[in-house]
This record gives sequence, structure tokens and C-alpha cells, in this order.
Amino acid sequence: MTLLRVAESPSAVWLRFCTAFVALNAPHWVLSHWLFVSRPIFNIELVLPLLVAAWSLRAAVPAIAVAWAFDLAVSQSRSYHFTSPQEFLSSVRFLGDIHIEQFLSMDRLLIALPFAVSAGLALWLTPRRRVPWTAAFTVAAVLSALDIANGSSMAWQPGTRLLAANIANAPATTLAVGALNRRPPPPLVAVATNASATAAADLAGWAAQHPEGSALIVVVESMGLHVDAGLRSWLRDQLFDGSLEAKYRLREFSVPFRGSTTSAELRELCTLHGSYQSLNATTGASCLPAMLSNKGWTTVGLHGFSSHMFDRSLWWPLLGLQRQRFAEDLALPGGERCGAAFAGLCDAALLEAAVAEAQTPRRLVYALTLNSHLPLSPVDLPVDLQERCRAAKTGDDVCMLTATLGIALRSLKASLARTSASPEVVVVGDHAPPFGPLTQRNQYDHGQVPAFVLTPH
Repeated sequence: MTLLRVAESPSAVWLRFCTAFVALNAPHWVLSHWLFVSRPIFNIELVLPLLVAAWSLRAAVPAIAVAWAFDLAVSQSRSYHFTSPQEFLSSVRFLGDIHIEQFLSMDRLLIALPFAVSAGLALWLTPRRRVPWTAAFTVAAVLSALDIANGSSMAWQPGTRLLAANIANAPATTLAVGALNRRPPPPLVAVATNASATAAADLAGWAAQHPEGSALIVVVESMGLHVDAGLRSWLRDQLFDGSLEAKYRLREFSVPFRGSTTSAELRELCTLHGSYQSLNATTGASCLPAMLSNKGWTTVGLHGFSSHMFDRSLWWPLLGLQRQRFAEDLALPGGERCGAAFAGLCDAALLEAAVAEAQTPRRLVYALTLNSHLPLSPVDLPVDLQERCRAAKTGDDVCMLTATLGIALRSLKASLARTSASPEVVVVGDHAPPFGPLTQRNQYDHGQVPAFVLTPH
């Protein structure tokens, strides 16, 4: 498709091209007022679909969509707490295990509106009949130079920046370089003792002092540290009240988090930070399950989702979990399922099974919950929680997440209350919930998650 225009001056061509380039970057600037957007000011690669548009509008539409897709992939990696865009993209191979349609909603569909408007405006503005090579090269070169001078470019990062913002990036190029280099993930690094709930609780020391005892570690999906004290108090009460006071004493604190759920697992089970893909038999030998298994303990891991998700069936044994039980083993055919996109075993059933496992002496049980993974499946809101949510002005989604977390913690409390043996229990969040809207995301601490330790009297 070609539109004929009267001959334009070079300055008009430049103006049209630069305005079209700004238009393609503008949707992210607009959405950043309401949504969490982790992205440089400009995506340099958006000059490419404008060059295509000068030749063919029909070909430019998919070119813009592809450029935005790469942009989205890189920016969303931080939104979901992944440590790198490559780690985020590698998770795409697990899409077959989830109900992807659950991510679609009217709110998310409306996000496409500013992109559609911007694409139409950019295509209308783009000079045609001549390919604006000079304008495209100049825009890309100037932004690259400014990015380097600012210290925010991959080419040069001195540690300080002239401006706090990242000026420009080239997401497709970044991903391509990472794919071509095929470098292994960086080695795992040790975290401080107070940066892991199990280490801060000295679970290894407790096990040494109680050789016939048992221990339970629960990592809770999307249990972030809410800024409202009333909501934090409500969540604590779901785990610990008078029904457990005779058996346990409670210690409550917070620990820093970095990365997604798998990072939290390494943090709590191994006191390490990094990618699970860097785990091997040597590094795994220093993990708590491996150390306890070497002392004659039985170690068990439970998760209510597929064993294929994030390759847990492959690397859980490396860190010393001798037995692994996933949805394939735990869920009964035709049994109840909980969760939306990540539908699997209900957390109540998972935690009941975990507590039952922990009744045997000399046993370490690790449980990873599931149902509080976003997007959420609707649950009933307790009346007292509704009052706390209104007082904290949380909005519906944050209140629903809190209610879902409450179900898991109440289930754990009930299971512990009715059993005879009393294992040492560590309960900790993996990361702050990855809400998109800033009004929801900013209700949580961006660097800390809550932790609870239940120690038998």
C-alpha cells in the first residue's frame, strides 16, 4: 500500500519522522502514570518499523507489533521480578502448563488502546515515497550517545549516572546478543544470614539440637510485606492465635527478596542467590536439605503444580530433596482445583499433606504454595478483612490476594493445631505480588517480604 504526497522539504521529513518516533514510544510514557513500567525513555529499535512504513504501510503494522513485543518482553521481566529478560523469556516454554486465557481481562485489553492510537498516528506521520535513512540513523546515534554519556548503556556503566533514568535501549538486540552468546547463568552467590528466613531462624542449628525433631519450611507465593500495619496484623492472626499458643511461640520479622519464586526457593533452602540453572551437585551440597539428609534426615518437597514448571523435578533433587511430590502425585482425579491461570492443588490440601509428612521424626518438609499466584481466582472475603481493606483503602484485588493468603495460613494453623508432633515451622513470602497498577503495587514493600517462625515450646 502506497500513499502519494507532494514533495516535502528535508526539514519536514525530519519533523515527521521524529514525531512518529516519539508517538511509538509515547504509550509507555502514558501508561507509566498508572502501571508499573520498567523501561528506558526511548526504544531505539522503533526507528525500524518507521523505515518499513516509508516503503509499505501494510508491512509496517506487523513490524511495529514485533518491535513492541520485544519491548514488552524486556520490560515485563522486571515487573514479574525475574532477574534478567532471558530468564523471563525462558519461562515462555511453560505456557502449556497454565491457562493463559486467565491473563486476559477488560483492563488488560484496554491497555492496547493507546498502542493502537499511537501506531495509527505514527503511520500517518511517517514520510513516504522516500526512506528517511538519515533521520533514522541520526535519531539512533544521538540517543545511543546520550545513553552512553549518561552511564546507563550496556556499553558503559561506570556505576553513577548523570540522570537517574535510563535513556535508551534496544531490546531485540539485547535478547539476540544474549541468545547468540549462550553464556551460562552467573554462579550462585551466598546471601547474608539475615537475608534468609531459614538462616535467620537457624533452622540447621535447631535441627542439630533436636535430632529427633522435624521441621517444615513453607514458601508462600506472592506474600509481600504490606505497608498497612492492620493488614499485616490480620495476616499474622490467620497463622497464629490462641489455638497454637500452647504449642508454639511466634517470631515475626522480614527478609529482603530478589528475583522470582525460584530465587526465593534458593534463598530459603540454600542461602544462595541466582538462577536455579546454575545449581549443580557441588553447590547443592551446601543446601539445608542436603546437609540434613547427610545426617540421616528424610527430606521431602511438595508443590501443588506440575513438576515440569521451572524444571523443579530436575533441580530439587540437586539441593537434597530426596522425595518430591507435585500435583501429579498429590491431586486426586476429579478432585478440587484452586487458582486461576495456575490452577492446581488447593493450598489447604497441600499444607495438610506437608504437616502430615512433618509428623515423622528426623524429617525436613518443604512446601511451596500456589493459589495466590496472580491472576487470582475469586474467593470469599471474611467480614473482618473487608473492614481492614476499607480502612487501608486497598481496593478489591489486594483484598482478594490477602484473603487468598489467609486461606493458606489458616489451613496451616488448623493442621498444626490438630496434630500431635510439633515441627519447627518457617513461613516466608517469596516476593512482593507483581501487580501491574501502581496503586496496588505500591502498597507493598519493594524489597522485603514477611517471615514467621513457629518454635515448639
